[in-house]
Amino acid sequence: MNAYKKLIINIEDSKNSTINPEIKKNFIVKKDNWIFNIVLIACLAALSIAISYILAFIPNIELMSFILFISGLIYGYYVGLGVGLISSLIFYGWNPWGVSDPITYITCVLCMSFIGFIGGFFKPKQRIKSNNNRNKINGNHRNNHINNKNQKKKLDYSAWNIYRFGFAGLLLTLFFDITTNVVMGIVFYFGRIDIALLNPGSLLFMIIHTVSNTIIFSILTIPVYNSIIAIKDYPKSSYMVKNYEKKSL
Repeated sequence: MNAYKKLIINIEDSKNSTINPEIKKNFIVKKDNWIFNIVLIACLAALSIAISYILAFIPNIELMSFILFISGLIYGYYVGLGVGLISSLIFYGWNPWGVSDPITYITCVLCMSFIGFIGGFFKPKQRIKSNNNRNKINGNHRNNHINNKNQKKKLDYSAWNIYRFGFAGLLLTLFFDITTNVVMGIVFYFGRIDIALLNPGSLLFMIIHTVSNTIIFSILTIPVYNSIIAIKDYPKSSYMVKNYEKKSL
């Protein structure tokens, strides 16, 4: 009788595998590296928090928003949102400059999470090859679809990519600064938003933050993304075999 099972095949041992090669070539194969992905996501969150503490003594120079954006860029908007939520909850909850009021704290957390979420919309599309092979098994013709996912498309060092990531950094930083300043104007200046936005100190810090993030996003996004993708796609020895039909012995 025919049976459906799931197998994990190590590609390095595939030559010595006892599975019939005629059947093995019809498997739907998918790379099984989800554990590695979870570890890398956790490392990104930890890296975001650690670098934020290291740079905390420099006013408005930070890399948290960039790392959150990269997380969304690589894994999609939901992961970027999650990493942003975890990182900002910890950092703004135990900030070296002191914990802010609850309203400002929630605003900072939501804004940083939004930056990670937006990064997912810049995620390059995967190139997927699909081969449809009609194989004869036990006298019956069956259409097997073998989907092999290529490595995620790497980003080119083009002027368009540099400009668009720099512009994204500019807009996201302005969004964060303006939103938090508006909230602070409501909370601390009794609704005088103009004082919170237009006082010399706020303008100076906003300029520093915006210019630095624009440079960081435009220069670092492409090499960091390509490097992480190369590391992320490294473990290729383990594969998941799904929904295959085995010949009766």
